[in-house]
Amino acid sequence: MDKGYLDSRWRFEIFLYFKKDAGYSSRIDAIQTMLRELEKKWGVTYHLVESTNLSEAEVEKLKVHLRSISPQVRGKIVSSKRYILPLSGSKNLNLDNTPILILF
Repeated sequence: MDKGYLDSRWRFEIFLYFKKDAGYSSRIDAIQTMLRELEKKWGVTYHLVESTNLSEAEVEKLKVHLRSISPQVRGKIVSSKRYILPLSGSKNLNLDNTPILILF
């Protein structure tokens, strides 16, 4: 497919934040395969970021990005039934149960 119609001002990057020894870690390779396909088809750059490689400042920045989501949507991110998702009840970053994929 010709990507020539895409406006050059729209350059996106995808960041996948994950914890290497989490229960979902076996699925990271499949997610990375999908990200490679996006990169090849649409030219979207992706980055894999393992949680132990995040500085405190980067963790805070990620939390700010997650909190910038509207409250109606953010409530669905903080908790979903019995699962704790990317932000824990105390609003700390939680990559134990689910990876975080952000499109910038």
